[in-house]
Amino acid sequence: MTFSLPSSSSASSSSTLKQSYDVFLSFRGIDTRNTFTVFLYHALRDRGIKTYIDDKDLERGEIISPTVFKTIEESMISIIVLSSNYASSAWCLEELTKILECKKTKQQIVLPVFYHVNPSEVRNQSGSFGEALAKHQERFKEDPKVQRWKESLQEVAGLAGEHLEDGRNEYEFMHKIIEWVDSTIFKSTYQLDIAEYPIGLESRLNDLNTNLEIGRNDITLMIGIYGTGGIGKTTLAKAVFNSIGHQFEARCFLANVREISSRKDGLVKLQEKLLYELLGSFGSFNIGGVRGSNVMKHMLCSKRVLIILDDVNELRQLKEIAGNHNWFGPGSRIVITTRDQHLLTYHQVDSTYEVQELDHNQAIQLFSWHAFKREKPIESHVKLTTCIIGYAKGLPLALTVLGSDLRGRSIQEWKSALEEYERSPHKDIYEILKISYDGLDDNERDIFLDIACFFKGNSVEYVTKILDSCRFSSSIGIARLKDKCLININCHQCVEMHDLLQEMGKEIVRQESPKEAGKRSRLWFHEDIRHVLEENTGTKTIEAILLDFPGGHDKICLHSKAFKKMKNLRLFLNRNAQFSAGPEYLSNEIRVFDWPEYPSSFLPSNFHGNNLTILRMPDSLIKELGGLKSKNLTVMDLFKCKSITKIPDLSSSPNLVKLDLTVCENLVEVHDSVGFLDKLSRFSVGGCCKLRILPKRFKLRSLRVFNLRECSSLEDFPEIEREMEFLHVLDFRDSSIKELPSSIENLKGLKKLYLYPGSSLKKLPSSISNLTQLQELYVAGCIDQLRSLHIVQVHGDSQVPIHIGKVEEDGIQSTPSVVSTGEECEIASTTAELTPTNSSIFNDASSSSSAIWKSLQVLTLRFCCLSESNFFTNGNYFPALDRLDLSGSDIVIFPVQSLRFDRLRDLCLNNCKKLEEILPLPSSIASVHARECTSLESFALLSEILIKNNGTNFRNLQRIDLYGCHKLLAKISWLIPSWEEL
Repeated sequence: MTFSLPSSSSASSSSTLKQSYDVFLSFRGIDTRNTFTVFLYHALRDRGIKTYIDDKDLERGEIISPTVFKTIEESMISIIVLSSNYASSAWCLEELTKILECKKTKQQIVLPVFYHVNPSEVRNQSGSFGEALAKHQERFKEDPKVQRWKESLQEVAGLAGEHLEDGRNEYEFMHKIIEWVDSTIFKSTYQLDIAEYPIGLESRLNDLNTNLEIGRNDITLMIGIYGTGGIGKTTLAKAVFNSIGHQFEARCFLANVREISSRKDGLVKLQEKLLYELLGSFGSFNIGGVRGSNVMKHMLCSKRVLIILDDVNELRQLKEIAGNHNWFGPGSRIVITTRDQHLLTYHQVDSTYEVQELDHNQAIQLFSWHAFKREKPIESHVKLTTCIIGYAKGLPLALTVLGSDLRGRSIQEWKSALEEYERSPHKDIYEILKISYDGLDDNERDIFLDIACFFKGNSVEYVTKILDSCRFSSSIGIARLKDKCLININCHQCVEMHDLLQEMGKEIVRQESPKEAGKRSRLWFHEDIRHVLEENTGTKTIEAILLDFPGGHDKICLHSKAFKKMKNLRLFLNRNAQFSAGPEYLSNEIRVFDWPEYPSSFLPSNFHGNNLTILRMPDSLIKELGGLKSKNLTVMDLFKCKSITKIPDLSSSPNLVKLDLTVCENLVEVHDSVGFLDKLSRFSVGGCCKLRILPKRFKLRSLRVFNLRECSSLEDFPEIEREMEFLHVLDFRDSSIKELPSSIENLKGLKKLYLYPGSSLKKLPSSISNLTQLQELYVAGCIDQLRSLHIVQVHGDSQVPIHIGKVEEDGIQSTPSVVSTGEECEIASTTAELTPTNSSIFNDASSSSSAIWKSLQVLTLRFCCLSESNFFTNGNYFPALDRLDLSGSDIVIFPVQSLRFDRLRDLCLNNCKKLEEILPLPSSIASVHARECTSLESFALLSEILIKNNGTNFRNLQRIDLYGCHKLLAKISWLIPSWEEL
């Protein structure tokens, strides 16, 4: 749905308004106080949304109180429930006038809700609205407030809102409003993280506000912010976003434009992100195949937006993301940060703002907060602080890094550090920042350089895993780098590093061999890597290589001996490069080998992976793993390796945690040793359509995920020879497994079991009754002896009876079961425990004993043949049943007299074509849906409401849907007028 957002006032302030409430509800009490409005109020409060409602029951006076005025002013959103009698209240009309005033002056967001009222009635002031205004005119004569009320009603009717028409589901309508309120509050209150100590930021923001000209909504402006790296451009842009973002219809902060646009399809991704942030529902739209700039012009030309483009370094980025003023609606502001002033001049921005260095006093404050956790330096460090401020030249990043580096150190250490600073030229910020690097130990240096060259922007979990594989102390190392402000961990748990610090790290590596890339420890630049691999210029100095090539690159013509001299290579990470051939040699020092689309059938004969921790070769041509023997191996990912036929003995890799063989279409056999990998947590052979041999026995104590889906040739399932409490999901849909072993009971933690559709399994072993944690079971065929079903769902397309009865094995009466002979039926479970009281309660149709289903809350039996079933003829008792869905079944009378469900709230009988009579229902009932029940002639609840006592015994009742029940409606047509009077 679409709602109107406020336009900015010409006198609007950049400061955030005080808001006591998130939502103010304006409504007419006699219409909706005890129905829609009170339900909406409680639902909003339950969401944690601060909502104001006037809960006085007495008729309110005509003069609105100052308290209510103040509450309206201090609310973010006003929801106006326009019901038939709304205009008859002078109080409501005064509220409405005040709300629209706040929309203009305080950017309040207004949502009109036309509650069983046509918006045209409000706009044209006809019907009940016209009558009410006529009475007000007669009462107040020439009082100008009546004219104000008329204008306010016309204005609110012109706003985009939501219209509840007769017959529309009121619950869904209310839920839609709540979701919109939730989203609007998030967008209006969302704040970007800025500097921990924002020294000098307020004055910069005040200066920039002159350029922004907030309040001029007749023009669109582009403003450029420029300055050297680390000067605070991004911090200032974030402050702009936080301070004025709430005054626009939509806003978007596009971070790291330079970095993202350099990747393959990077600009397209930025365009899609921008459209998603500004339009909300654009997330699934892929503009990769069309010119994104044309889409943006079309979609945004009438929308007043705030866009921040952070770290722009090329003109093409501006042309594709913010090509012209007319791309955006009047009143929009486009803010661009860059290190290149000429870029802004060429793009003809309306104004530019150069971010200056901090002045002396501000620099002292910022440094002192980081070095001493106070505004000024301690007395003994004043002179040293002054010297350091001189070297930093007011650069915020340098002040932050150096202050953090010196915090807690002695005066002697400060003096020593100062001597280091003095040996570096003041103009060279690189050298100043490098001093912090020089203060790191060897472990921290390696981690810093790896992050700077390879892992900026990656998740902490991923970076830690890679660094640990290299035997670095990554956890303490990352923590220390963070303490020294050399990296940061963002709210998404990703590693961030300022561009200056990243460039410093890369420069340190470049200086190892300024002219010969093959003599550097780390390679990341695609031209350097191509030269080393094609010209065979690598040396033993190389420790790590990351191949992340721009789009459209040629294959690397790998020199046959390219890796021969790289004796110390520990990381090989190939993101997207393609090779003409595979290597003939690999170092056994390699810890991480990540090479998708590996072009050879074999690994080099010398490579045994002695130190290998992670092996990733998805979509590769590999046929055999050769003599791979790595006791440290934790991950083996051979996803979609269509040439591999056998997984060899992996007993030499006892630390393996993940084994991914998904969609290895020609894989036939997995070695028995895999069944004894004690640390294996994830094991997938899903989609291995030729797999016939799995390990005969499983002793996988740590296994959590085991995927056997679509193994169409697999007939035998392993024996489970020890308890496995961590495996929660087991999926072998579309497999050919015919029987599960009785040892399946050792999967003590199993919660989800997928056997449907396409499973060859016809029967489960009786030992499955010991799977007491099972919550969801998807299966076709017979199901024996389950003890922990939670939600039962059965969908059947064939008209075959469903029975609850005794299941006997070898003449011995078994525990209760659910048995279905339907061709397509699903029994799923997730929430409420189903606990039969004893094993004798499930009897055949001739028994008079009742089944007590103590905790079952939801039961779905759609399109099932129930007329011949004993399910509803055994006197079953459902004391906790809340929802019952029998849609499409062939039931004739419901409920049978022996059936009891005292707490039933929602009953769905849609499309029960044979249903003739609905007998009395419990007083707890809240909704009955019986659409298209064409044979229905009698409905006890409806008679109770219309004839006897107007439903006073059914206080929870909210909805009865009898659409298409022609026989019943014809019989009660004479009662419809009295129904409408309710």
